[in-house]
Parts: sequence; structure tokens; C-alpha cells
Amino acid sequence: YYMALNANNIRGVIGIIGSICAKNNINLQIILQKGISKDNTAIIVVITDTTLEADIQNAIKELKEQNITVTNLIRVI
Repeated sequence: YYMALNANNIRGVIGIIGSICAKNNINLQIILQKGISKDNTAIIVVITDTTLEADIQNAIKELKEQNITVTNLIRVI
């Protein structure tokens, strides 16, 4: 999966994303912060290993609870 995320630019946000993914059996290949917007939110791109759809959906729900928004989700085959 390719996920584009938007999160508040705070210390530890990458760790929060990694922890949520690990909790949901999602192995990360790449995690990249692409920049910071004028509203002080970070644009973060995540690429995962092969992952079950249910695990991705559970992670998205937990990310939303942490005020991390998935702005783009693409299943890569």
C-alpha cells in the first residue's frame, strides 16, 4: 500500500505512525516526511509490505483517533 498522511508537525508523530502500523501487523518499507504545510502539518508518505486490507482499515481508524488523516490510499500490486 501507498498511504499519504497529514499530521500535526509534533515530536514523535513518525513513531506514532510506526507503532500503529506495527500493532496492526503492517510492516513498513518506507516512511518519508515530505514537508511541512503553512498550517504546521506534516505531509508523510508510507509504503508498506504486502498487507491485509483489514489490517490497513484498522490502522486507518487508529490513525484518525490520533488526528492523523489519510489523504490518499493506493493498493500497490
